[in-house]
Amino acid sequence: MIGVVNGKRAEEFKLEIHKLRYKNGDRVSGSYVEYLLRYWQSVKEKYAGNYERALNFLDKAIKIGEEMEKPGIITFTPWYTIDILKTRRSLYLAYQNLSQGNFHGAAQNFRDYIGLNKLHFNNFENSRKYNYLLVVKDSCELLAKNDYKLEDLLGADALLQFTKQNERPDLYQISALVYSLIALTLSGISNNSILESIKLNFVSRITNEDLGKELEKGIRIQRSAYELEWMVRLPSPIVNLYDSCVYFYANCLTGYEHAAFREFYTLIENYLRPINEFNAKMLWGNKWRTRLSDLNDGKPYELFSLGHLVNSLEHLKNNNAEHCKKLPKDLIDQLKFHVSIRNDTTHDMPQSVPDTNIVEVASGIMFGLLESFPICVKIISARKAPWYEVEILWEQIPKKANLLFNTELTVNQCYYTEPNAHIDKYNIYPNVMIPIEEGTKKILIK
Repeated sequence: MIGVVNGKRAEEFKLEIHKLRYKNGDRVSGSYVEYLLRYWQSVKEKYAGNYERALNFLDKAIKIGEEMEKPGIITFTPWYTIDILKTRRSLYLAYQNLSQGNFHGAAQNFRDYIGLNKLHFNNFENSRKYNYLLVVKDSCELLAKNDYKLEDLLGADALLQFTKQNERPDLYQISALVYSLIALTLSGISNNSILESIKLNFVSRITNEDLGKELEKGIRIQRSAYELEWMVRLPSPIVNLYDSCVYFYANCLTGYEHAAFREFYTLIENYLRPINEFNAKMLWGNKWRTRLSDLNDGKPYELFSLGHLVNSLEHLKNNNAEHCKKLPKDLIDQLKFHVSIRNDTTHDMPQSVPDTNIVEVASGIMFGLLESFPICVKIISARKAPWYEVEILWEQIPKKANLLFNTELTVNQCYYTEPNAHIDKYNIYPNVMIPIEEGTKKILIK
C-alpha cells in the first residue's frame, strides 16, 4: 500500500497526516495513515539491519493501532491488523538477538513467531515458511548450547537430512554449518576464531551479509582482547578506560557509533599526555612547557586536545627525542587522520563514521606507542635512601619494588622513568626520574 518508506516519502506522509488531522479535522484517517507509515518505516529499518529502530517504529504503530482498535473507530485490512504487527514483533526480536549472537533468545523468539503464525493462519504448518522457521529455530537451539554431546550431533544430522529431503539448498547450507560447528567442537577443536566465524556465517545466511555486522564486530573485539597482553605495562586507569570503551562500542546502537569513536579518542588523548610530558621534559628540561605551547600557537599545555598532542608528538619525533625518534611516520599519519575524524565527531553530529574497527585502530596505535610510554612509579618510603620503596603503576607483577636512585626523591610523589628501565626481579635501576604533573596524575592513578 505504502511500500518501504524512504526519507522523502516519509515526509510526504507526515504532511498528509497533518493535513488530515488538523486541516480537514479527520483525526481517524490521519491516525491510520500514521499507523501505516510507522509500520513501513519499521520494515525499512528491519531490512537495513537496524533492529532497535525497527522495533521502535513497530511499537509506535502498535500503540496507535490499539487506540484505533476501540469499537466503532476503524476496521483494519487483514494484513495490517494489530495481531499481525505483534506477530512481526517476535520476528524482529529474533533477528535482533541473532545479530547480537544471542541464539537462546533468538530460538525463543522464533518459537513465539511460529506459534503466532499457526494461530492466525490456517494450514501454516503445510507452508514452506513453516519448514524454514522450524529449521532456523532448531538450529538456534543447538547453537545456544555451551557443551555438546553426541545426541546434539545426531540432532544436527537429522536437520541435514530433513533439508536434503525437502530440496531446500538454503536450509541445507544453514544446517550444514550447525553440524560442522558441533562436529568440530566434539573433535576437540578449540580455535575460537573458526567456531565464531561459523556462527557469523550462520547469521549472515539467515539475514544477509550486512546484517551479520553486529556479530562480526563482537568477534573482532574478542579477537583483539586475546592480543592485548602488553597492556599490563600500563597504569590501571588507562586499561580500565580501554575496557570501558570496548564495552561501549560493542553495545552502542546502530547510528550512534560516533559516540563510541569519541570515547576512544578521549582514551588516546589520555595515553598521549604522559608520552608527551615525559619525552618533552627529557628533551627540553624546564623549558618543556613553553616549547610545547609555542609549537601549538601558544595554547597552554593543560588545555591540549588530541590535535595538539599529536602535533607535539610529531615534533618530538622530528627533534630526535630519545623515546620518540623511532616512531614510524605512518603511525603519526594515522593519528593525524583520526584527529580530523575526532574533530568531526566532536563538533558535529555526523551521519556516519569511517568503515573501520575503532577497537583495532586504538589498540594498534597504543601498541605502536608503547616504547614511548614511560614507566610510572609512586614513592612509598625513603627510609633506605638511595634505595626507595615504590609502587609501580601498572597491571603486572611486580607492583611493589625497590628503586635505586642517587638524587633525593619525595615520598608520595609520582615519577616517570624510561620505558626500558632495567628491572631485575624486585629491583629497579632507572637512569632518570621525572616528576609527573598534578593534572596528569588524575589519568594515571586510581
